Amino acid sequence: MTVSASNIFSKPLDHMRTLLSHCESFQAWVGVTGDDLGEAAGIAAAAARIHLIEFAEDPTATKAARAATRPLVVIGWSGLTARPDREPAGYFHHEGDLLATFEQVEPAGDGISTQTDKWLTFANAVGSILEEAEGLSGTGTYLHLGGWRKGLGPGRVSETDEAGGELALYQVNIEFQWSEG
Repeated sequence: MTVSASNIFSKPLDHMRTLLSHCESFQAWVGVTGDDLGEAAGIAAAAARIHLIEFAEDPTATKAARAATRPLVVIGWSGLTARPDREPAGYFHHEGDLLATFEQVEPAGDGISTQTDKWLTFANAVGSILEEAEGLSGTGTYLHLGGWRKGLGPGRVSETDEAGGELALYQVNIEFQWSEG
């Protein structure tokens, strides 16, 4: 049985996943688009690359298997505040922070030959997602973002599998401030 987010403490995590998975730039970053799969399938495939709270990776997975699960985002809590509003009585306004870790395999490909090229490729992809999320924020049923700030990173992390295969990962933490509008 799958447990789903069901209240003010857990729903913001799922709402952030919904917002990011609807960003065409996020879909392009993870290699799925509505054009390829149909809009609903593209959104679902993108949402599958967004993990809530943790990403439980098989420690025995090979370098190739681990690389196939990237790019990805892990969304967790950073803060939550509930404060009473004056009107109506008994109503609380909720706001908080969510920490999103964006991670991808070291960029490679045409025109990417230096370390600077790799960093800019990663930064451009994440930046496009942030810009699009800003535009969607608060529209329709999307989570209202009050802002975002870069936390730890960007950084390069190397992991080694049991067979000695090294996987270079690029990561950055973005803290999103959200509110009920």
